[in-house]
Amino acid sequence: MRRSLILAALTAGLVVGCTSDQSPTEPSTVPAPTPAPAINLGQCRQNGLIVVQLTTILPAGRPLRLLGKGLEKFALVEAARLTGRKALAQSRALDLIDFLTRNRANLINPTSALTATRLGNVIDAILCLVGLPPTGVPLNNSTGVGVVPANNPQPVIITTPQGTAGLKVPAGAAPATDVNGNSIPGVVVTVTGLGNVALNTPLDQYGNTVDLTASQEVLWQGGGVIVALCVSNVDDLVFDRLRVGHEGGIGPKFGAIEILPQAAAADISDILGAGCTPPPLGQLRGRLSDLKQFAENALLPEPLHASSAGAVALNKTGGVGGTTSKFSKFRAVDPRLNLVANAASTSGVAGAAVDIPPSVTVRTDSLHPIEGIQINFAATAGTGSTSPASATTNADGVASTTSWILGPGQNTVTATAVKPIDPSPPTPRTVDEITFTPTSVDFTATGVSPFTLTIEDGNNQPGFTGQILTAPLVVLVTQNEAPVSGVQVTFQVTSGGGSITSPATTNGSGLASAIWTLGATLGNQTATASVPGAIPVTFTATAAEAPPARIVLQWGDAPPDGVAPPDLDAHLTGPFGPETRFHVFYAAPGNLAAAPFAALDRDDTDGAGPETITISQLTPGGLYRFSVHDFTNRNSPTSLALGTQSGATVTLYLASSPTPQVFTVPNAQGTLWTVFELEDGIVTPKNTMTFESDPSGFSVLSRTLRALQTDDAVIRDAVQSHRK
Repeated sequence: MRRSLILAALTAGLVVGCTSDQSPTEPSTVPAPTPAPAINLGQCRQNGLIVVQLTTILPAGRPLRLLGKGLEKFALVEAARLTGRKALAQSRALDLIDFLTRNRANLINPTSALTATRLGNVIDAILCLVGLPPTGVPLNNSTGVGVVPANNPQPVIITTPQGTAGLKVPAGAAPATDVNGNSIPGVVVTVTGLGNVALNTPLDQYGNTVDLTASQEVLWQGGGVIVALCVSNVDDLVFDRLRVGHEGGIGPKFGAIEILPQAAAADISDILGAGCTPPPLGQLRGRLSDLKQFAENALLPEPLHASSAGAVALNKTGGVGGTTSKFSKFRAVDPRLNLVANAASTSGVAGAAVDIPPSVTVRTDSLHPIEGIQINFAATAGTGSTSPASATTNADGVASTTSWILGPGQNTVTATAVKPIDPSPPTPRTVDEITFTPTSVDFTATGVSPFTLTIEDGNNQPGFTGQILTAPLVVLVTQNEAPVSGVQVTFQVTSGGGSITSPATTNGSGLASAIWTLGATLGNQTATASVPGAIPVTFTATAAEAPPARIVLQWGDAPPDGVAPPDLDAHLTGPFGPETRFHVFYAAPGNLAAAPFAALDRDDTDGAGPETITISQLTPGGLYRFSVHDFTNRNSPTSLALGTQSGATVTLYLASSPTPQVFTVPNAQGTLWTVFELEDGIVTPKNTMTFESDPSGFSVLSRTLRALQTDDAVIRDAVQSHRK
């Protein structure tokens, strides 16, 4: 009978006072119960439904009689609200919500999703009714909810319905104001299990994620609140390392999370109690095939770890806890990071930097790289040095020195990982939750005797301004009097201008070469060759005025398989008196001081060149023709070596032209490349590829050669008559 009277009174009062359609700014037509105005409902027009909602979740029968008690508490809320006592109404509203949440297990159908939804709706309606922000969190069977009063005199513990995650608010930790300084009677806190939802971090993650929210944003007092999570079936070694991480932290971030200071075991036990119990054996994730998936998946919730016997050890379940002053999503993470030494040079020239300096990678067990970790590098053995002294890991988790200069004999550089600093106020702290294994790694390298560099060929050459020297510059690199291959030699012009090909690498005989194009300065010009750890050598050339014409043939080195031709030959034919023509080539090198006033400076038989023909005097009206012959493949009727594999080029220097002309071999079959013709300063490119024709019936002295398009027959005859 008493319950019916309460229900009737509440329903009548709510319908009259709170469910009309009038605007919040319109004067009320219903007299206020007291001189103080009622709390303005604004958009909260659900108060008339709150009673109905309470009747759908609170059982009326004995022994608890929850519906009657709940309606009585709601009547007290309305009494304070309708008389304008806002603080009292809000305090009583939180008391009603606390009553509902503490009796959640005794509600009508307490485990049904519908009941959870109805409970969430009525909590938000009550909060809105008294001018407090709603939780904004739809309740479900994975959401725990509770009230934390301001300046709570006793600890408050709120967990998920399953008891597998929750928080503990120590006594006095709840503030009496929100972050904006407004007085509040307390907050409603929800703890929602989200399942396998990854946090935004490359750290390895375990167990399930839980989301903590408060109906109002506050800063928890003292040491903050304790968050605890259950983690099941994890290898004991991994379990003992786990810490709680959360998004939106203000401390050191690995991705977008903060690692919480570890909570006391007693606090974790207070929160979880018996909630952390292993699932039945059949539910364990123990397939060895999961290991591959773990290595490939950036955020598996329960990574597997193989034991020494090859079986999967998943044998520990328990709680992991941490302290925090802010709410967000929380999950167990493994803060141990692996410090891995990358490949680096193990030997080098004493006094010089190694080719591959020391570097490390910082990553998790699941191979996720960690950015932002400081690594200190220090020379700990030997007389060498390294720089910089520290570096920070990049997005690939890699930190590196840029230079390690070796001393003689054994050298060691030690790379040490540094724990990050939490810059959060009031006092920065070292984040001891982050650990490294190992804490440092060593790199060792042997500093060997310096190289010796000597000139082998190409020094003291005469040459012409603006043109390539006849012979390349050649140096020999030795170590302990033995040739050394694979050493990079740097060539550099030091006076006179011009240019030089650089760098070059020594071959199996310890030799390296470069082509030097002289500058415009007459007289002596110089260039140097150098390697780390050796005394540089100096080349000198004497530059004279350029001749009327000079032709330079160059091509690529023959590779080990012998496909590219190692021996190409330069051939020049031209006028020799009124009735005959000359032919300058390796067997008839010519003469610069007398007819034919053309000469072959050098014949290269083992690859690369250059071969150079100089013309000291051009005959007016005379036709000069230059060709390149593949001596290596002279007997082949189908060879592609000259056209497709040699990389041959011909450079023509004319005193009458400031710019040399460069010709590149056509990509075609053939063993004879007719490059160009020159007559009275006019250059006619030919660029034809042929095979040598039958020389019978032709004489090199025949005047009719002038009308021919190539010197095939002449060259064929000459080559057959003059074998190398």
